Amino acid sequence: MPYSSSGGRCVSAVAVGPGRDEEFGGLRSPFFKYSRAIAASRQSWNDMPGQRQDGAALQGELPPAGGGPNLVPQAAQPSVRGEALGYLNLFLLHAGHSPLTTIEVQGVGRRTTGAHLVLSVSPPLFDAVTVPCTGEAPPTPPRVNPDGASFFRLEESSRATLRIALRYGASTVTAWEDEVTAQAANEWINVPACAASLACAITPNSPAVTGLLASLNEDLLAYQRPHLADMEDEVRAIYDLVAELGLRYLPEPPSFDRTGQKVLFPADVLAGLRGCCVDISVLTCALLERAGYNAVVMLVDGHAFPGVWTSDQRSRHPLLQDAARIRQAVEAGDL
Repeated sequence: MPYSSSGGRCVSAVAVGPGRDEEFGGLRSPFFKYSRAIAASRQSWNDMPGQRQDGAALQGELPPAGGGPNLVPQAAQPSVRGEALGYLNLFLLHAGHSPLTTIEVQGVGRRTTGAHLVLSVSPPLFDAVTVPCTGEAPPTPPRVNPDGASFFRLEESSRATLRIALRYGASTVTAWEDEVTAQAANEWINVPACAASLACAITPNSPAVTGLLASLNEDLLAYQRPHLADMEDEVRAIYDLVAELGLRYLPEPPSFDRTGQKVLFPADVLAGLRGCCVDISVLTCALLERAGYNAVVMLVDGHAFPGVWTSDQRSRHPLLQDAARIRQAVEAGDL
């Protein structure tokens, strides 16, 4: 039951109910770029104590000359480099995407013990994470735990530095760094590989959402209703509740179809009584999910509107891009 004043062609649907945090495939976006590697070879330790090969001081991070039983052999040249997304986006990190796409390590043998990688960022927008490094296969780019409070302190995009340190025990042997763009907490990237992360903006447990839904003064049973007509009445009541707020409609920004936009969270929409089609869809879906429904945000050319599944089905993927399948579900009364 998608509600829309637009006659646009439906092209995708973002599921916002159960299953929205599932992995949705390898991320390949226009923001991919190769980055520089900063390496200090073991052979240079005696000649350049405390220095990287590029001349930047390591502040005493290199292990002492002579090494130890767990260090890389003298002839090896340990190095580490990564490929970054180029953006640190709260929605993407929350949905389980790593800020890296690949990690490459050289000079670490299979029998080397005690080797590991530490991924961190400055400023600390996510918790540092340790990645095992065995030398048998390229390390898997790790998921990270974003610090939401730090992202919310970003009013606009700013620069951040990703760092991968190759460590043996407590000693850093070499490191890779890259500057990336840290985006504000409500930034949504509208490209196919990232579109599903819009579900992270939907906050059904927000006090503003629960308070508004309570104003209906009726029991909402969702999929416990025995008849479809009863479910439609509930969904219509929630839709009308939003319509009666008298929200001031804001046009979507010029970047909507190209790169995305800053999304107003439901509490922000209710506080300012305004929003664009994406913001109002996010609010409506938060209310629907709070009421027990599996809601979706329908994305069409230049527009977005809310919808809901008419049965308690759970999609394996949070993003449906098959227009024919979506149209078929609507015609069959399933959506």
